[in-house]
Amino acid sequence: RNGKTIEVNNTDAEGRLTLADALSFASELKPDKIIDIATLTGACAVALGTNTGGLFTNNDAFGEEVLRAAEITGERLWKLPMDDQTLRKAIKSPVADLVNSGGRYGGAITAAMFLETLRQQILLKKRDATTSRVLQVLEREHWQLS
Repeated sequence: RNGKTIEVNNTDAEGRLTLADALSFASELKPDKIIDIATLTGACAVALGTNTGGLFTNNDAFGEEVLRAAEITGERLWKLPMDDQTLRKAIKSPVADLVNSGGRYGGAITAAMFLETLRQQILLKKRDATTSRVLQVLEREHWQLS
């Protein structure tokens, strides 16, 4: 969608290709924030268990707001790093702009990094349906999320 090419080295990571296209389209609309709530990879559940969601962001101030909203609603979130340059290298491809899976180690982080490269600003939070309470608090506090 945005002209970037992707080498598919893992057909089990196909969902992030669809999500990448959706995020690329959303970026074209030039929103202030993009919030993606998705069960993108089992790697996050392996790392954090089934009761804690992983929070990935390239905007620390907004990430802190999401963490506060999660605390208000009783949701468990843990911020995971996006600054590991070794992991970032894992999504580089010799035949395309990037590869859809950086491998097993750091899989949740490389999935978030992959998606980050396809839009300008993203908050990626991996969690399931109960996160709607977090979004409700954010909306009530001062964000127009619809």
